[in-house]
This record gives sequence, C-alpha cells and structure tokens, in this order.
Amino acid sequence: MPEGFNFEFIDEKHTDFIISCRNDSKIIDLSLSKTELTIEKQQLFLEQYQNMDRIDLILTDILSLNPVGIFTIKNISKQPELGKIIGNNDYKGKGLAKAASKSIIDFGFRILNLKKIYAVTRSDNTINIALNGKLGFQIQEVITKKKQEWLIMSLTANTFYEQ
Repeated sequence: MPEGFNFEFIDEKHTDFIISCRNDSKIIDLSLSKTELTIEKQQLFLEQYQNMDRIDLILTDILSLNPVGIFTIKNISKQPELGKIIGNNDYKGKGLAKAASKSIIDFGFRILNLKKIYAVTRSDNTINIALNGKLGFQIQEVITKKKQEWLIMSLTANTFYEQ
C-alpha cells in the first residue's frame, strides 16, 4: 500500500467520484463499453453488489480524505481480472497506480488464493500496458472486439513474487 493512502470498500459515498472517473472521456475512449455511467446505474450496481463475483476498492488519501482511484478484481471465481483507474488528476504520475496495484495483486494471491490474474487492455493503451509489464504481466493473447485490438495479459503468483 502506498504510504499515506488506504483502500476503502466501495459504497454509496463514492458514487460521485466513480461516475466522474468512469465518464471521463479518456477512460470511456479506452473502455470496451462506451456507455456513460449514471447515478441510477451506479445505485443498481451497489444494490446488486453482494451477489457479484468481485471486489471494488477506492484508494483514498488519508490526510485529505480525497478519493484517488478505483481498483478492482472481478470474475474472481472464473478468470480474475484486475482493473485500475487513477481518477483524481492531482495524483496521476506519482506511482500510485503501481503501488496500489501491487497491494491488490498481493491480496488476490495471498488472501483470495488466486493462481493467475488477468488484465485486459486496449492495444494502444501504452501507459497501462507499460504499467502491467512493470507489475509482471505478460501478453497471453491478442483479440479483436468492437473493431479494436485488445491485449489479454496474465500474471502468476510465482512471477509476481519473483520480481
């Protein structure tokens, strides 16, 4: 965990931050879904959350209490996939995505007992591809969805802890 930050479990108090992040034009452009998130959709998501196969955490600055980013492991029981967004521009480029990702990956391997974690990213998202590489992810497959190339990257516990 990056010093001075902690994770909070997602809840309704994070709704405005999550909507702001997910509806950012750069995030939408790099996402498979091009649909904007609404308050109603987020409320429905939270209502159904207990039945979902995922963990969503909000990275928060301990001093300012500002939400910084969203970190997720979804499809935990099938093909666990890491998701990460630093949505607060004041915190971008400071290494927080890497440090927070390491924490959630460690949680996935040690606590959830996962054997492999995946990351799916558009092939032109060079920043995310580079970050995934620094975390130890390797390209496993290239697929085409909605006329765009996507990289399926994977990381095993052995690779992660050998770094």
